[in-house]
Amino acid sequence: MTYRVSISIFLFVLVLGFTGTAIAQDSMPDMDWQFGTEPIHSQGTDKPADGKLWGIAARKDNVQITFRLEVNDDLSAGRWVGDIRAPEKFYAKFRLMSDDRNQVYFQVENAKAIGPDAQNGQWKDGPGTRSFKSMSFDFNWDQAQKIRGNKTLILNYASADTPDIKKDIHFPLDNFDAKLTDMEAAIRAVPGADKYLLTEIQIKTMPIKNLPPEMQAALSKELDGAAKFLNRSKSDLMKLNFHQVEALIKAERQAKGDAKLAAKRAEHQKIYDQEPNWKDLNVCPKRDVPECGNIGRGGYEFDTMMGKDWDYGKIIGVVWRSEGSIIHIFGGNARMDIDPEIVRAKSAKYYYTLEKDGKIELRPASLIKVR
Repeated sequence: MTYRVSISIFLFVLVLGFTGTAIAQDSMPDMDWQFGTEPIHSQGTDKPADGKLWGIAARKDNVQITFRLEVNDDLSAGRWVGDIRAPEKFYAKFRLMSDDRNQVYFQVENAKAIGPDAQNGQWKDGPGTRSFKSMSFDFNWDQAQKIRGNKTLILNYASADTPDIKKDIHFPLDNFDAKLTDMEAAIRAVPGADKYLLTEIQIKTMPIKNLPPEMQAALSKELDGAAKFLNRSKSDLMKLNFHQVEALIKAERQAKGDAKLAAKRAEHQKIYDQEPNWKDLNVCPKRDVPECGNIGRGGYEFDTMMGKDWDYGKIIGVVWRSEGSIIHIFGGNARMDIDPEIVRAKSAKYYYTLEKDGKIELRPASLIKVR
């Protein structure tokens, strides 16, 4: 069985149940983008901090957006996450507006309602139990770069009670870049934390051996499979980047596919080569074979279902085929792994050799009409 190799980007996911700090409250004033950092107490505020988060947030019309990075104490695991918080249950989508006022959707993944007023990512029925409601979504450093340089982040917002009534909440991005720069500097100031600032392009273009140890560990099994598939050492592949490994796998897969296709075509050709040269088998002229008198005439057959003649071409010879002998080989598709079909004579009889459009085929002489 051919080993299937897939190289993908591994993002660090911290499975400690981080929920972040509740910042948004009822009737709070608007806030431009601000940067902050906090300790994380995943076991409760009465327990020692076991992680840290860096975040930037803005608030408008009582709705707050936060983008943050959460890591555990030894930096071995962490995650980027975004959330929206409002006093009511809500639905929301993002758009970005550039300086020239062009707008594009800003796609986020795995958006879901969270907290005591949510279940399985959806809002529970009935009144809320907290002063704010939260929706989280996946976020990463690449997406942060997409926000940079735009004029406005637009939140298309609707209350869960009136989902058809939507409004756009505009979050200006005038100081977003500055606060994101502050956040980046604070993260880089912690030895080892800068691995969470790698972009997808950086991850894919640096040698795998230079990736953070956690990434190398996550890739280990796939690299084992790739090394086996490519018949190369794992250490050699570690010197390459994602793109180079993917290119090697693609080339090897293509080479193996081409070799398999060539072998199948050779098998099919052996089958086609079994078909005789019908011109060489022509028994005419022969006085005791009356069919020989029809050479040079046209052969056809009337199709009662269609109500018309089927023209089979010009009769160029007559051949005798014994029971079980080949009378036709057709079909076959090496690329789709469909073998040619061999048609054999069910009984011994004469066949006309007919030629049409340069193609020669046999038809039972007893069934063919001539003109």
